[in-house]
Amino acid sequence: MTERLPPLTVEGLIKLNKEVLHYGGGLHAVLYEDGLHYAVDRPWLTFGGEPQYPTPYGKAAALMEVLIRNHPFADGNKRTAFTAGAALLLLLTGERINPPTDQVVAACLAVERKDWKTAELAAWFRKYVT
Repeated sequence: MTERLPPLTVEGLIKLNKEVLHYGGGLHAVLYEDGLHYAVDRPWLTFGGEPQYPTPYGKAAALMEVLIRNHPFADGNKRTAFTAGAALLLLLTGERINPPTDQVVAACLAVERKDWKTAELAAWFRKYVT
């Protein structure tokens, strides 16, 4: 593991899920807490001393991907994943992502179906920064 920004915590992801559900509906419950711990760690993983996700876009994509695929919450996993990835990108770069809603849905579903891996999602983040 390498550096980690303090705002990316399990507690922060739980709070974010509650906020997403407040606006979009759904039942809040943590189903897989270990998945949340992995989500917090994944953007910062290294192999042989080299970051697995060296760019901010890769880090945001790694976070979003793992939240969608591990499904740690009862509801709102994709919404939470997108919001968390966008927030991480903002923290790391100051850049905001502003894709059309239909593109957010399409990206989340592509990740969920495993049509997109981290690299494709990172490119998608780059495409929509403002």
